[in-house]
Amino acid sequence: MKMKRKRICAWFITLAMLLTMLPSALAASFADTRGHWAEDAISRWSDRGVIQGHNGDFEPDSAITRADMAVIIDRIMDYQTKAENKFSDLDNAYYKDPILRVAQAGVMQGDGKNVRPKDKITREEAVSMLARALSVTAGGSSTSFADNSRISSWAMANVAAFAKNGYIAGRSGNRFEPQANITRAEVVKLLDNMISDYITESGTVTPKGTGIVIVKASGVTLNKAKLSGTVILGGKAGEVKATGCEITGKVVKIHNSTLTTGSTGGSSGGSSGGSSSTPAAPSAYPLPKGQETSKSLGVFNYDMTYFVTLTAQDDADIYYEIAEGADKAAVPTTASKKFDTYQYRQIEITQPTASAKGPVTKTYNVKAVAVKNGRTSSVANWNYDVTSIPHHELKVGVPKDWNGSDVPNVTLIQDYDSDKMYLVEGTNRAMVLDAGYFDAKDAANLYETARKIVGAGKPIDLIIGHPHPDHVQMTHQFLCKENKDLGAKVYVNERGIEVLRDYVKQFGVASGMFANEAAASAAYDAQLETLKNGDVYDMGGTKFNVIELPGHQVAGIMLFDTATGNLFTTDQIGNNRAHITDSFWMQFANLSPTFFADSMDVYLSSLQIALERVDSLGTVKRILTGHNDVVLDGTASYLDNLQTAVQKVVDKGWDATTPTLRTLDSYEGYLENTKTVVVGDRLKDINWVGINVNKQNYLSDGYRDGNQNKIADLSNLSVHKKGEKGNLLWNDPNFGINVNWQYPTDGTKPTRKNTTSFVAEVDEKTTSIEIVPTAASSGAKITINGEAAESGKAYVGKLTGSSTRFVIEVTAKNGSDSKRYTLKVRQKNSNQVEEPYTYTDYDNYADPFYPDAPGTFTVTQYMALFSDTEGAQIKYTVDGSDPKTSATAKVFDQTKFKAASGAGGAEVKELITIGADAGDDWDGKAKQTKVELKAYASKAGMEDSDVVTFTYIIDRMSKMEHKSRLMYDMDGMKVWSVIDYDSDKMYLIKGSKGALLIDAGMAPAGANNLYEYCKQLAGTENIDVYISHGHPDHTTQLGDFVKAGRKVYINEKDIPMALTYANDKTVTKDDFTCISEGYQFDLGGVVLDNYDIPGHTPGCMMLLDKAHNILYSSDQLGCNRRSVADSLTLVNNDVRVLLSSLRIFRDKVIALDKAGKIDLDKLVVWSGHDDYEIKDLPGHLDTLITAAQNIVDYGPETAMRTSVRNTGGSDGASFAGDRYADNGTGHFICMNGSKANVLAGENYQAVDELADLRVTVHGEADNRMCNISNIHEVDGTNMFAIRMGKQNTLAAEVPEGTKSVDVYPTAMSSNATVKVNGTSVSGGKVSIDLNNGYKEITIEVTAPDGTTKKTYALTVRTHIDPANPYKTLYTGKHTETVTLANGETRTFTSYVPEGARESCAGVFVLPNKGESKFDAKFDAWKALADSTDTQAIDADWTKQQEKFIVIYLDGLTYGTSAAERAADIDYVNKVYAAASGRTMYCIHEAKNYMVGYGEGGTIAQMAAMDQTAVWAGLATVDAGSVDADWIAENGAKMASSLNGYNDMESSTRKSTIPKSTLPLPVWMIGSVDNNANALAYWKTADHITDNDKVDGNITKYTRSADWTADEDAYKINRDTAAYRIWTSEGAPKNTESTIWNDFLFGVRRWMADPGGDLRVTKDPIKDLHMTRHYEEVGGWMREWYVYVPQSAQQKVPVVFANHGYTLNGGVYAGQTDWHKVADEKGFIVVFPSAIPGSISENGNAPFPAWNIAMDPTRMDEIEFFKYMLNDLEKTYSIDTGRVYATGHSWGSQMTHVLALNEPEMFAAVAPLSGFIFNAAVFEQVEAAKAKGSYPGVPVYMAAGTEGGTEWAICPVPLAEENSSGKTLSDWFALNGCTGSLDWSKINGGNEIKGSLAWQNGGAFTKSGRWYTMTCEKNGVPMVQAEIVDYMPHATMPEHSARVWNNWLSHYSRNADGTLVYNP
Repeated sequence: MKMKRKRICAWFITLAMLLTMLPSALAASFADTRGHWAEDAISRWSDRGVIQGHNGDFEPDSAITRADMAVIIDRIMDYQTKAENKFSDLDNAYYKDPILRVAQAGVMQGDGKNVRPKDKITREEAVSMLARALSVTAGGSSTSFADNSRISSWAMANVAAFAKNGYIAGRSGNRFEPQANITRAEVVKLLDNMISDYITESGTVTPKGTGIVIVKASGVTLNKAKLSGTVILGGKAGEVKATGCEITGKVVKIHNSTLTTGSTGGSSGGSSGGSSSTPAAPSAYPLPKGQETSKSLGVFNYDMTYFVTLTAQDDADIYYEIAEGADKAAVPTTASKKFDTYQYRQIEITQPTASAKGPVTKTYNVKAVAVKNGRTSSVANWNYDVTSIPHHELKVGVPKDWNGSDVPNVTLIQDYDSDKMYLVEGTNRAMVLDAGYFDAKDAANLYETARKIVGAGKPIDLIIGHPHPDHVQMTHQFLCKENKDLGAKVYVNERGIEVLRDYVKQFGVASGMFANEAAASAAYDAQLETLKNGDVYDMGGTKFNVIELPGHQVAGIMLFDTATGNLFTTDQIGNNRAHITDSFWMQFANLSPTFFADSMDVYLSSLQIALERVDSLGTVKRILTGHNDVVLDGTASYLDNLQTAVQKVVDKGWDATTPTLRTLDSYEGYLENTKTVVVGDRLKDINWVGINVNKQNYLSDGYRDGNQNKIADLSNLSVHKKGEKGNLLWNDPNFGINVNWQYPTDGTKPTRKNTTSFVAEVDEKTTSIEIVPTAASSGAKITINGEAAESGKAYVGKLTGSSTRFVIEVTAKNGSDSKRYTLKVRQKNSNQVEEPYTYTDYDNYADPFYPDAPGTFTVTQYMALFSDTEGAQIKYTVDGSDPKTSATAKVFDQTKFKAASGAGGAEVKELITIGADAGDDWDGKAKQTKVELKAYASKAGMEDSDVVTFTYIIDRMSKMEHKSRLMYDMDGMKVWSVIDYDSDKMYLIKGSKGALLIDAGMAPAGANNLYEYCKQLAGTENIDVYISHGHPDHTTQLGDFVKAGRKVYINEKDIPMALTYANDKTVTKDDFTCISEGYQFDLGGVVLDNYDIPGHTPGCMMLLDKAHNILYSSDQLGCNRRSVADSLTLVNNDVRVLLSSLRIFRDKVIALDKAGKIDLDKLVVWSGHDDYEIKDLPGHLDTLITAAQNIVDYGPETAMRTSVRNTGGSDGASFAGDRYADNGTGHFICMNGSKANVLAGENYQAVDELADLRVTVHGEADNRMCNISNIHEVDGTNMFAIRMGKQNTLAAEVPEGTKSVDVYPTAMSSNATVKVNGTSVSGGKVSIDLNNGYKEITIEVTAPDGTTKKTYALTVRTHIDPANPYKTLYTGKHTETVTLANGETRTFTSYVPEGARESCAGVFVLPNKGESKFDAKFDAWKALADSTDTQAIDADWTKQQEKFIVIYLDGLTYGTSAAERAADIDYVNKVYAAASGRTMYCIHEAKNYMVGYGEGGTIAQMAAMDQTAVWAGLATVDAGSVDADWIAENGAKMASSLNGYNDMESSTRKSTIPKSTLPLPVWMIGSVDNNANALAYWKTADHITDNDKVDGNITKYTRSADWTADEDAYKINRDTAAYRIWTSEGAPKNTESTIWNDFLFGVRRWMADPGGDLRVTKDPIKDLHMTRHYEEVGGWMREWYVYVPQSAQQKVPVVFANHGYTLNGGVYAGQTDWHKVADEKGFIVVFPSAIPGSISENGNAPFPAWNIAMDPTRMDEIEFFKYMLNDLEKTYSIDTGRVYATGHSWGSQMTHVLALNEPEMFAAVAPLSGFIFNAAVFEQVEAAKAKGSYPGVPVYMAAGTEGGTEWAICPVPLAEENSSGKTLSDWFALNGCTGSLDWSKINGGNEIKGSLAWQNGGAFTKSGRWYTMTCEKNGVPMVQAEIVDYMPHATMPEHSARVWNNWLSHYSRNADGTLVYNP
């Protein structure tokens, strides 16, 4: 799919570019425009070369981008000048210059920062752009389009003009659809309608049309024409002549074009239809202080930053200059700043920095001109003053209303930021509203200011309208002793208490008023009071009604003085400052848990309820806000405009907004994410509204991103008697301040209400009420008790009896989403008991299969009855009889399912069964059962309720049949719900490739064929079935699919259960296709991901459709069934299995949502039994987890209560959630189970397991755990009573370079304690440092009893990308440190190029003395390492790809004393050792090369002589002479660090090889004299006796001497051609490249014997002609090399040769000589490559390491080897009875693993350096033994006598207690060898590591270096162990022939797997 999307994107890009290319010579004829409504226009503009198509198509109905629109306009107009590119999103694309030209012309306007070139352009944007480009005079304030109200204000005039001129017509229904994208055809048609003459050729032309005339060509004369429309002279037209023309329209001249008119009448055109007048000078708003002329807009405060807007007449352009100082601005020209009129962009008059010394005033001069049709107005000139007052000053005055009149009896106080505070006095006390900003360094005192106004003796209360910082910072001043003693209070809404407290502490301490925060907090508590809805704040003579209005801030309140009509709102309804571009800040998304603003749909409800409260109290005359300089007219339109603006966002979403010019710039992301919705014109109407909203929360979750049509909320629900005001629901606490949302008292974000059931009380005389439902969405539909009701209009509801229920249902604009509200109206003085009702919303709830028949169901229902009269008793009958008199009447217990604190849910004594039709006597035929449930309620001392009747029909279809309904049909996917006779839910999902049925239902034998039913339903035969779990109601008819040859997918753990219940008993386990987590179904446009979630059964699975946000959960997550008593059955299962699964799955879906792969706001869950979808998956999971957790935490006896329906042998249930919340759709779980088994019989106090584990990179949030479904394996031995098994593999993968992780373990029991690596978990986590991206971590859980413990192992490792597993890690330059023997520390620099694979070469560069730290030499080697210009690199893989790593030794000291030289040599040796440490890169031991320059070359020579065995080659350039005495002394010493020897003190043998005898390829460039000593040394070491050979400028020496006696044993491993010395006087051209390619690369030093074996480099592909494979296997890209000798014919054997740790198949292939043996013997060799990984905490970076532990979170190696073998079978003629495996070191362990797990795949194996040394492999040995029928595999094993690594992993001698001996014992037993092992002979009586007594023990026979021991079974050798003298821990080439000849070749298997031995 990704590739397909890329192709589509590429096609559109090409199309866009073609659309905007230069005109072609020939017009196109488009296949897809024939018959199109715009065909003629498209053809015409194609002929003109303006548009083009692609591959013969034009795509007329595709949308056009802003970029392409600009290019077309630019092409038409021929603009010649460009604007400066200030757009951050405009790159060097084909449209860049056209956009800049169009922007310069003022046609395209961005938002100041972005121009959005790739955005689609809307119809109203297109009209506005073309209006500006083609100078269409704007006109009109409205249109006749049906959707006129949807046209944005900024576009209205242009749209009206286009409509008037006939340029545009509406779409269907006379709709303009302004926000719809304009199509390519519509753009062309617009141009065609507008432009009547398009002149592209020179000459005399008489325009014929009456529209716009465009002259593009030069040399044009317009002759004898009446030109009433606009004439546009393009940028290339030059001089255009008009003779005999009457020009009455506008003339627009682009660039230097001119119009010259002749003498025959007419004019040259004017700015307004022929007028030649100069435009008027621009106007400004606001005018400078004192010059204001419009009182209707008010006079505002100039003592703050403000903004100036310029306007001009009739489309004139405005240019301006601004400068500080009176009249200082330059006179503007067209080169000046152009005023952008979009949304009235403003000129900022910036407030100066304040001074404590006094006010600071600055004057800014603005000059502006208007330019139109080339004419420039006079200069407008304004001088603006702006003042900053000192922060300690407070301005005191009187608020002014919209007429400039004083507001009586109110004092206005303003802080330095002009924040408004109001003081009002009563007879008893005074009040200040809000407490502004405070600067402790220049402090104002609000309290003292108020005290001076009020005088002494009267308390001054402080009321906080909302606790934002600009309203609260002087609160502490009102806590002074004087005020406190007077009884003054500080008031705030309870949701703001703690926020305000924080400010009091902060500023109270900063001011010095309080000594510490505790003192400030105590003073605050002493005077704190709260205000809420309905409170009346009485000051004596003046009273304020309190109205809560959260939104801008959660604790917002308003104060309403009904006597004066003054409404004090602070910021709760915004501030419509005309000199600011926004009026209401609602863009706070997630600044903090208590600093946020509500989404617009939430605020709409709060606002409407608050305003209804205000309206019920009186008439608002004045509105006094927190920032307005003008008091608003309460009787004008502001409040209506505010509601309209909010409604626009709710109705249109993000499309309702326009770019914002002023927002929270200082907060990252806010400027980009904020836009404004505007209603009204701020330059004309003081009552305008501009609300800033943020993209993160402009609507609440689920409604954003185009989903506003899903809103099915009521924004208000008003209930009152006819003619009365107010709302009876205000007395219902659940109604509160918002219909849908409840506000926590702690001031955190609101949450959706659990129930939307409300109660209104009326007196008993009331017979009807008015219900006014208001839908939040304007397009939503409302019904009340099934009758249509109009939003915002009164519905008269008749009351029946003492209690009447009304169900209000809102259906969203999309027609599908709906929400139900329940209103109960009861008579509060009635003595009648309220009648019973059911929780299923009897009158309205419908079974989805009977949508039009409420009360009809497909299956038995379980009902509950309730009466709202407390203490009432309910009696009922189900036989139709009167419950008041019938003997069959029963009493119903009303206990609801409510969770009791901490111990599971309350008991439910009974539910009423509706539909007893499925008893033993049911014949299975279709049957309807009608049940009348009659009930009444009674209570002593009260009148009985009326009897109510509920009629139900249970429509049971035949047991043989199925029923279905279409649930989804869009986006190429169809989903049907298919049910069986018991209403078990199956889901048939169809894509373009095929279909999948989830589950196979329940049916008796002989039932209708389910496969045939689905085939007919889906219209395809390609239908497989997915069994979610093995219970009978999900599996019975799977046999129908088996018979049809279709696949049946299942988790293998549930196969026994499925076979038990399948109605076709011929089905076997082989008929199933087993899958597990990670499996993916691709149905064609429908991708389903499989998830394991054991708990309900051992093998439970679910499918997630990420693209469509659907989870098919079957029974795995239970269900919220309204109709049954239980929703998830554990039967006899251990609840801990389910609890772990739930917690882990919750982590996964949260992570998927965060990554954008699913949208939890949209995701729905379709379960196996629910009648409706579950929408809040996290909430549902939390409820499930609570039910399970209660059992674990409190034990089954406490947590599990009596359950109505104890299914499956259950005897109790744990309850969580509220069954009746959200009208029965709330989260609710009744988890049935067996008390004796639910914890597997264990005491809950001893629960010591881990339930969940998250691992994150330190400080981050993303969970890095590898995919697991449960902490434990599932023990499904008893499929009906599953238990926890051993822990699953717990692994986490982190990015390269991760230093530490945070580990978050969750214990199964909430009362358990957890330690991580011995550290107690605090705050839920422990931080752990990693060792180079790797760590093995221990987690210990201690049960609540304090003694029971369990330990878990967690591995954290570096992530390897399965799609690119060999990607180079740690690329680039690194500085590393070494410590010398003398204690000195030095650094060196390593450089790892991109593409450097593991086990590559290393070039150690020693620079010359005096060279800079990183000189040209380093750069040259670095460049060569980066380059592909080396012998080892070939992009086409005709060679093995191998780069090298540069090691730059920049820490040389170049000292000349012996000690200094020794230190430098030691430095080289230490650098070699460090570079070989594999911490970031891996240099192969055979590929270390050294290059030295000058003095660095001298040191290189000495270092090479000191440790020759570690180097494969040396090159020096201009090296100095090495002292002969030093050479002699050093050469006489015994060599160290030799393979096969051990330098440790405990070694029984040490090296006897002199250093001077070790050969090395050396090239000495420079003076022969300087190199004479070294040359002589190396010629001797290399056994070179022949004369030299001169090759150009190079003298070359090569060994030709025979091998010496000492060398004879190893000669098979060596090449004489590798023993070479070169000398040359001068450096060759391209020195470094030549050194590498021609000399160093050609030799490697394989460590096959003590001194290493020099061999000529053999490329496995080029030289050995191997084939490299790189293919996806099991989700991983895998690599392997195949060698097929020419001698291989038919039925050839195969040998798998497995490399060791850090190698790969290519390197190993060149090392082993298996190709030589294959050539001789005629078999195929395969060299597979392991995937990088860490094997221990040794600090290594991840390098290739076989997954020998069979870690399921990594690659499947067994699958890999099977894949390779299968591929060989397809490609070659191989003998599958002669397949063998061998390997070295870690590869030997892989060989053991293969033999243990797939013994019949191999005829024999040979692990080298290869006794078992890994615990995981020993575990597999035990598993193989446990099977009891191991078929046996002949095993040859070898190890060396000495060597540090060999000793560590293959200890010798073999002893019964060490790993080598245990390996021998295990294979002896597995292969059934005869006799027994005599350990005294095997180890010679001495088990101490390093002892040689074993050589004489008698168990081994000696042949040269080889000691052999063989164990037989019935005369057949089955185990052979060889100890090799001086064998290093490295592959010995001669070993390959020995293994084949002596072992592998003697074994084969017959077709039946029988082993055959061929002596």
